[in-house]
Amino acid sequence: ILYLLLALMFMVYAAGAAMLMCLTGLGEQVPGLMVTLACLCIFLFSLFKAGPVLFDQGDLDLLRSLPLHPGTILISRFFTLYAGNFALCAAASLPVCLVYTVMMKPGAGFVPAVLLALPFLPLIPLVAAGILGTALTALGARLAFKKALMAFLALAGSLAIVCFSFSLSAYSEVLDNRTLAQFIADAAAWLGQLYLPAVLLEKGLTRNNAAAYAAFILLSLGIFVLFVLLVGRFFDGICNACKDRAGRSRFRFGQQQSRPLWAAVYFRELRRYFSSNIYVMNTMIGYLMLLAGAVALTVIEREELPGLMGLAEAGAIPESVTGLLIPDAGAGGDAAAWALCLIRRLLPCLMVMIACLGNTTPVSLSMEGKQLWLIRSLPVPTGTLFLGKVLVNLTLAVPSVLVSALILAVGGWMEDLWLVVLPLCYVISDSFLGIWINGKMPVFDWHTETEAVKQSLATFIAMLVPAFGVLPAAAAQLFLAGVLRHTVLFLLSALLLSGSVLAFNSMKRYRFPD
Repeated sequence: ILYLLLALMFMVYAAGAAMLMCLTGLGEQVPGLMVTLACLCIFLFSLFKAGPVLFDQGDLDLLRSLPLHPGTILISRFFTLYAGNFALCAAASLPVCLVYTVMMKPGAGFVPAVLLALPFLPLIPLVAAGILGTALTALGARLAFKKALMAFLALAGSLAIVCFSFSLSAYSEVLDNRTLAQFIADAAAWLGQLYLPAVLLEKGLTRNNAAAYAAFILLSLGIFVLFVLLVGRFFDGICNACKDRAGRSRFRFGQQQSRPLWAAVYFRELRRYFSSNIYVMNTMIGYLMLLAGAVALTVIEREELPGLMGLAEAGAIPESVTGLLIPDAGAGGDAAAWALCLIRRLLPCLMVMIACLGNTTPVSLSMEGKQLWLIRSLPVPTGTLFLGKVLVNLTLAVPSVLVSALILAVGGWMEDLWLVVLPLCYVISDSFLGIWINGKMPVFDWHTETEAVKQSLATFIAMLVPAFGVLPAAAAQLFLAGVLRHTVLFLLSALLLSGSVLAFNSMKRYRFPD
């Protein structure tokens, strides 16, 4: 369902961009946008998975024992990639094609030409992603710290995409439709010039150039056939080059240290956490977003924030609202000052929601997987094992909350100590709640770490509970004032910490499944 929702959002954005270009007189460049967008998405989504899929070692021994040519194995694996990317290509192209057909009314042959070219669109991006992805896999196979490097690159890329998305949204607020459409068209044209097949297909669709259209199809087929012939000839050698080999290091027996039991368990859990790229990328991004948001609020001019929220004009906020919300704001009827006070009051709640996105404990027990027998056989109390998993999350969460609060305080956003205390209490409570939920709904029979991290019900519930659990704190921040507000927040914090103690005590009696 989540993938379908994301695909629907992607289709709506693509169709919206095409409609904006048609309305502003840039409709002739829509086919180029369609081709460039589809090929770019296929390349980016296939870059890091094309190499492992094409040259997977899992069933290679079984397949090589059969009377199969290496090219047959390569083609079959290639089309497992092709099937999903063809659906992505159709989702990126067909809504744009429909908008262009309705608004620009091209010739009768436009739609059949698009449908005929659609199966050939994924070929070249998949070949390019396969070559580059395989090269990266082969180069990284001998690196000793490749997992840490891949996790760092993935986090940096994800954070860059998030920051670019927010900055583009803020930038679009001050642009008119014509300028925004021209920006989209220029970006698509620049990318299209770097990709010759897109230029050929655009000429074939918009200028009825049969030679360019045929050249696109022949070029796509030719590159695919050449890829199969060359790679199929060296298939076994490439598979061997992509084998996972750790970098050589000289072992030296050093001085051994004795640690307390809880510290030994904690460092074991910390090593387990950083050994999984999927685990790191899907949890640490929340804490990085918290730091990035704090820096952004400090850098952005305060006078611009009410305008971005649509509260710059006094008429945008009824007096009944300002009288009900934040009764002790003291803004004196100034909409901009009241909006800044609103942001300052809600900052602790926003920090809670972002920080709880990175909770590691809802999947920490499930990540044991087939190694569950190991922790069951260790002479370690169950409470100590779970405490080590909780401490890993607190090692990431507490510094990010404290540093973010310090940055906000330096930027003048701190109103009181609840900016620090409230997120810390929720983070501690959510850590123990996550391990408790994972104990109730563990998933040990996963085949890949992605199933445990991204597709478990415990993760979804652990993210949903803080979103609703922060509502009482938000209500206290908005509707109460003075001593009453501080009293309610203090009682709520005490309740959260008490719940953490109760959850931890109940986990001490946890029995691992057989």
